[in-house]
Amino acid sequence: MFSTLWLEMYFVTVSGSYRSERRSFWGESMWSGVLVFGPTVAWLGVFLPWVAFWLQRREQSGVQAMRVFSQSMFRTSVLLPTLVEVTAYERLGGHFPLPSLQLPDVLPAVIATLVGFTLGSLMIAISQGISRIMSPVSATQRAESLQLAVFMALLGPVAGLVAILPAGLYDLVGPGGYFSFQAIMLIGTVIVDRLSRTVESARRRTRELEQLNRLSQLLLQGTPDAARLSVLIETFVPGIFPLCHIAIRLYPDQMLLIWPKHWPGPDGGCWDWEPTRSTPLILQPRDLRPWLGRAGREGVIVMPVIEPRTQKLLGRLYLHREERIATFQHLLPAIQWLADQIASAYHNAEAYRQTLMEQVRRERLAQELVFARSVQTSFLPAERPRISGWQIAATLEPARETSGDFFDLIPLHGGRLGIVIADVADKGVGAALYMALSRTLIRAYAIDYALRYPQTYLRQIAHLIQTVNLRIVTDTKSDLFVTVFFGVLDPQTGVFTYVNAGHNPPYLFHRHRGRRYKTLRRTGPPLGILENVTWKRRSVKIEGGETMVLYTDGLTEAMNPDGSYFGDITFPRVIRSSLQYSAEVMCSNILRAVAEFEASVPRADDITLLILRREMNGKQPGSDRNKTD
Repeated sequence: MFSTLWLEMYFVTVSGSYRSERRSFWGESMWSGVLVFGPTVAWLGVFLPWVAFWLQRREQSGVQAMRVFSQSMFRTSVLLPTLVEVTAYERLGGHFPLPSLQLPDVLPAVIATLVGFTLGSLMIAISQGISRIMSPVSATQRAESLQLAVFMALLGPVAGLVAILPAGLYDLVGPGGYFSFQAIMLIGTVIVDRLSRTVESARRRTRELEQLNRLSQLLLQGTPDAARLSVLIETFVPGIFPLCHIAIRLYPDQMLLIWPKHWPGPDGGCWDWEPTRSTPLILQPRDLRPWLGRAGREGVIVMPVIEPRTQKLLGRLYLHREERIATFQHLLPAIQWLADQIASAYHNAEAYRQTLMEQVRRERLAQELVFARSVQTSFLPAERPRISGWQIAATLEPARETSGDFFDLIPLHGGRLGIVIADVADKGVGAALYMALSRTLIRAYAIDYALRYPQTYLRQIAHLIQTVNLRIVTDTKSDLFVTVFFGVLDPQTGVFTYVNAGHNPPYLFHRHRGRRYKTLRRTGPPLGILENVTWKRRSVKIEGGETMVLYTDGLTEAMNPDGSYFGDITFPRVIRSSLQYSAEVMCSNILRAVAEFEASVPRADDITLLILRREMNGKQPGSDRNKTD
């Protein structure tokens, strides 16, 4: 009975496993029996440990059986200090049974006890020292382990002296007094055993909470990913569940932990058994293991890992313990917390992965848009053509990375200049692609027609626009359309022939600021809507000092914080206030006025502005100011 009661504490080793330092009081009981019944009682220390081993080994696993075997070997070795005690006692004149509690009779027993139990404590210290060398405890518990070892070494001789009292009582009051005192010693040992278990349980709970809190903090602080989760679990979980075998698996085949490392893990059927079960399974020893069809020897807890948002079963946590099975259910709250933390970490890792993928996608899209903008910018004329007697200024300010607006200045056969300004009825990448197609077709056909019809080119521009429209309608299947203003300037005569396909009418301002401006109105619908459509061409002569302003609706529809538009009234007034400046300065002034009008309101549409001015170089030959075909 004494041999099953312990003063015991567990310590975490550097490798993450556990070892215990323990001491029982069966040696004191045996020594009191020797003092009463003689040295023959010491042979019980050889016989009874192996009886206990034989009885216990049937219910123990291989590792536990080896542990019981080592304990039996150590108990047998305690015979050596007992024989030393007997020898010392007899040499000092002691007799069996102990004659009395008088000093002359007790003194040999005291000396023999101190010698024998000191030797026994030394043997225990050597055994524990070897254990410390083979499995050193963690740095945080090193001092605590050393203090316990010193305490146990000093406890041995003092506890041995207590064994003399029942032997003396045997002489005084007979067997009743002897066995009564033994019963009192047994009760005290039971109290020590229970107190030791309580203290150890409190230490474990404290350590569990510390490890759980530390694990929770690290999971929250770091970047959530599967690899880091596995490392943290392997670092902390063994310390949370001492004396346990534990395996954690996420479906379909991600094994987060198998501990201890030499353990092959639970039977594979544990993971596949009732794959949709969302409640914990607790099995006592000898309970049927449903995935094996037979009973076991250890306590088992199978805890599901459930995703908190979707309640999807992510995996399982398997734990079994072969020691102190009566209290293994106390681990249930910690196991439940661990399963919740793993599920939360998995959810965070998945959310982080999706966020990262979305971020990568957005960055890639941003890079593509930057590239698209650079390509689109390359479509614009790199330099303004230098024509004697003329000023040309143009700019495009996109509202987004890409633009649906465009302008072009196309040198044509015979010294003419093609001028294009257009606006796709949409924004974003789709409008940019539509813009690229429209710009390419207009430029290609403008140059082609100028070469094919050098003498009658101006008469062909309405047909040119009709051809471009046919290609756009035929080659695209979208609902987009584009408004286009296309004109051809003859720099020598100042005649400007144009087609306005649904675009905002450009302004032609006379050199006299007091005179009204002229608008070049629409001569047909936008491109890309209908297949069989015709456009009219018109022409106007630009006199010296006159200015033509071409623009897109993003300028007139610019909005201020009050919800008012820049509009068709403010715009001409701003133009007239800048007519005395060059085309470049005039362009800058207009854009500055628009920006000041918008204030803090984000721009909703692209703005394109093109200014064409004929310088004052003498009166040009007169002609009709407006002709219509």
